[in-house]
Amino acid sequence: MRRFVSISGPQSGTLTAYALPFAGAKQMRPKSPPLQDLESDIDPWGPVEVHTVITPYDAMILPSSSGKLAGSTTHRAFPVKLHRWMIEDPRVLDHVAKVLLA
Repeated sequence: MRRFVSISGPQSGTLTAYALPFAGAKQMRPKSPPLQDLESDIDPWGPVEVHTVITPYDAMILPSSSGKLAGSTTHRAFPVKLHRWMIEDPRVLDHVAKVLLA
């Protein structure tokens, strides 16, 4: 079984992307053409099992619910204070390890 875990990704865009004029930031704006193209795929994951992890306190991914991928197998929220701490938080790392080793 192939698995993918997204940690605090801006799957449906983020409002903070409006703060920067760069092409990459523009692509992360909600309803941007690249994100709409990704969302239009009826079976984007195929046989890959997808899991998402977010923090409701994320100041980079606004709203934090944007971190959920449509069709994900699981979606978990952890009370981590900062976006960048998500990849260091022991609870998040433990969850990701359990998902990948299941």
